[in-house]
Amino acid sequence: FYRGNDQAGAENITRLLVKEFLEMQKSPLQILQGSIQSANISPLDIVKYKLNSNDAAAKYYMFLGGTFKANSEIMEGEWFRIKGD
Repeated sequence: FYRGNDQAGAENITRLLVKEFLEMQKSPLQILQGSIQSANISPLDIVKYKLNSNDAAAKYYMFLGGTFKANSEIMEGEWFRIKGD
């Protein structure tokens, strides 16, 4: 398989697929690990969080996976940063 109209850019199909998929990602994925205690937390919620108090703007994160303790209303797990770079 090749990209474009000529065979000069011929590539293995797996390599081409990976290259096309990762082409839009310009920086590494940022993942937070921790716990959130809240009466109305949901894995579907987007979390707004500042890593440092001197950060100019908060960043947005989506739940990746973890556990929820209903008796203490604590969600433990990982969240990944949502961004468009």
